Amino acid sequence: MADLSRFTWGKKKEIEPKEKDEMKEKGATGNLNSLLEEMAEQVDGLLCIAVAGSDGVAISSYVPPGSMLTAELAAAQLATIFRIARTSADKLKAGELEDNLLTSTAGQILIRPLGQESYLAMVTTRDAPLGIVRLVVKSYASKVEQALGKVS
Repeated sequence: MADLSRFTWGKKKEIEPKEKDEMKEKGATGNLNSLLEEMAEQVDGLLCIAVAGSDGVAISSYVPPGSMLTAELAAAQLATIFRIARTSADKLKAGELEDNLLTSTAGQILIRPLGQESYLAMVTTRDAPLGIVRLVVKSYASKVEQALGKVS
């Protein structure tokens, strides 16, 4: 695993030992949750991380304390964007979709496909460093996809 600690700014959230033990007890689902927690530690301004199916059902998620988002809402809404981006890339003969970035005045949403039927999405505030967001998502995508295969 790449050491991304040099790219973070601000204070990293530490996961309590008790939380780590609980995640281990949950097996593959716990592994997926643990990966999302690791990702969350790397990004300031995080509002939500979700792994979801293309049907919009959240498989696993992490929402930091105080966030106004729910993973279920994010997964449901982002599924449509995921499908449209993938279909558009295909119809435009633009190649395989790597990721899709949506920016607004309030935030950023990065969606990365995980195989054909699921995706990883990270929702951040507008001031979250986009380079770090992209680096973290790219660095963890294969691990999340591997853990997802064990959950399904």
